[in-house]
Amino acid sequence: MLNKEALINKLQTDNRMLRIENEKLKQLLSNIEHRGMERDIKLKRKQIY
Repeated sequence: MLNKEALINKLQTDNRMLRIENEKLKQLLSNIEHRGMERDIKLKRKQIY
C-alpha cells in the first residue's frame, strides 16, 4: 500500500502526463481540421473554375 504522500505524488505525475497528452491530441486535431478546411477550399475552387 502506497502511503498518502507517495499516492499524491503519483496522481500529480499522472495528471501532468495526461494534460500533456491532451494538449498533443488537441494540437493534432487542430492540424487535421485545418488540413480538411484547406482541402475543402481547393475542391470548391476547382468547382468554380
